[in-house]
Amino acid sequence: MINYDIYKVLIVILISIIVSSCAIPYDYTSSDHKIVGTRVDKSTGKVTKIERRKKEIFAYGILHPDGFFTKAVLSSKYEYYLIANDLSETKLPHIKKTGISYPYLLDILPLTNSNLWVAFWLDKESITKAYVGLNIIVFNEKKLLHKNNIEESIRTYTSGWDYTNNYSINPIEGNHFIIFNTKTGQQIYNVKENLLN
Repeated sequence: MINYDIYKVLIVILISIIVSSCAIPYDYTSSDHKIVGTRVDKSTGKVTKIERRKKEIFAYGILHPDGFFTKAVLSSKYEYYLIANDLSETKLPHIKKTGISYPYLLDILPLTNSNLWVAFWLDKESITKAYVGLNIIVFNEKKLLHKNNIEESIRTYTSGWDYTNNYSINPIEGNHFIIFNTKTGQQIYNVKENLLN
């Protein structure tokens, strides 16, 4: 003979597990807007900027440790926009970073006499008290052009963690070359050619 009470209890437990893991997507906000790069065209005086925005998607957890229908961050990501002199915006999806990874450092550098930019972010697997691995990208308004990385750049601790002057990043010649002081000595990165020596 089948005991239906056991089945009822199992069904209630199963439904509870399913419901407790559910979240209802609710809303998103775009916050923490920061200008992270600026280019001034010397011949025309036009200013182009790159703005970083943090986008958070919220959800209501049906059953949450903090109570029923609790609003929580479901995911967050950083989005980057090129803002022209006339305030028109172009989203830069090719430099989007998602998840819990570090955002790009706050100084995205324009290369003089070109439409190129160079950005850096920390390699979270190689952060120590004295050194850090740096990832580098070179891009324009339309696409990502180069990727490279520097191992064991010396940390200098002059300001907050997200500024380039904390990691021995020394741009020269209109940001076309960047000198890195590393554990093994000085390295020079040719931004346009993507050459490191």
